[in-house]
Amino acid sequence: MYRSISILFIAFNLFSFDFSQRIEIDTNQRILQPTPMYLTYEEALKGHRDFEKGLAKGQIDIVNDYYLIFRYRDKSFIPRWIKLIIDNNEDPLLVVWFINAVEQMNDSKNLKYISAFRTSSNAIIRECVANAYGFIANKDSIPVLNKWLSEEKNGYVRKTIEASIKAIKSGRYKNRIPYLPKYYKETPLKLEYIYNRKINDDPLMQYNEIDTTEESIRCNQFIFPHQQYLWKLKNAPKKGYFGSKTGKIYHIGIDSGWLLEGLPIHSICDGIVKQISHNLSWGNLVVVESLIPSGDTICAIYGHLSPYNNLNVGDTVYMGDRIGQIGNSVTHDNGGYWAHIHFGIEKRSFLNAEISGYDIDTAFYENPVTFIRNK
Repeated sequence: MYRSISILFIAFNLFSFDFSQRIEIDTNQRILQPTPMYLTYEEALKGHRDFEKGLAKGQIDIVNDYYLIFRYRDKSFIPRWIKLIIDNNEDPLLVVWFINAVEQMNDSKNLKYISAFRTSSNAIIRECVANAYGFIANKDSIPVLNKWLSEEKNGYVRKTIEASIKAIKSGRYKNRIPYLPKYYKETPLKLEYIYNRKINDDPLMQYNEIDTTEESIRCNQFIFPHQQYLWKLKNAPKKGYFGSKTGKIYHIGIDSGWLLEGLPIHSICDGIVKQISHNLSWGNLVVVESLIPSGDTICAIYGHLSPYNNLNVGDTVYMGDRIGQIGNSVTHDNGGYWAHIHFGIEKRSFLNAEISGYDIDTAFYENPVTFIRNK
């Protein structure tokens, strides 16, 4: 009886906060297509050196150069980025990229640049700020986060604040995949995370940790995996929709969150982490198994993430918990694609699942939007 009351209380508490879907950032911009898809180290190096020549002359093209501008990990770029944001009327998409770049410098002194956006009216920006605290804040920031948590009504932001408090206490977010290559690093500029298709078959560029136990837990309520999940990007690849066909195979998930590098991703329901892996197609992947109200077992598949999470296989996660964040565009983080998440729901237990992004039919998969809406 007491357990039932406790579960009902938790459910009421969660849904007293806002997990609704709104369009916080209009990403309908033609900046997907110009993103460079470097095939070789030499090609990447030339592209970035050409960019630097233009940069030295003050020539910056947001549409064509955004990937290059925010790929540097050098504090000398912070004033450039801030000026870029101001000159572009504080475009929220630029702010998201700025926060993502600064947090990955892993320098607590940079928190002052990010915390200024904590009171933004844009919930996605607030969530990215909350996420950044888990990367670069120290324990003296915990009172600030607790106060923010007591005032914040957006459910996604709240869960990210909670995750960052936990991360700070355990030593901040850690890079689970430290072997990823960093091809171009020259003084004084430090450019990292360039994708190179030549190393696709290198077995040293693989990581896979799985839980083979049959333990699972039941879930009763569901949310979408991130803010703005229902936003359809006009210029995104059409094959990213559920059931879209390429040759004889179907896409068995939904691609979303386009361009929102570093946006936190949340567990859609209670479950157990069964797989944490990285390969050069998925990038970083997390799989969570759950028992749904019908008694069936599903696997929620979160692909193309960044390598930063504090999860372990076998962990129990609850609805809304931070699973990870969207990986950087055209990097080994996410398999070389434009920044997005592939989210799929497979109607099989983990031990029987295929854990794939494509299949010859859709019989064993749910359309995530329809599934979550019906639940």
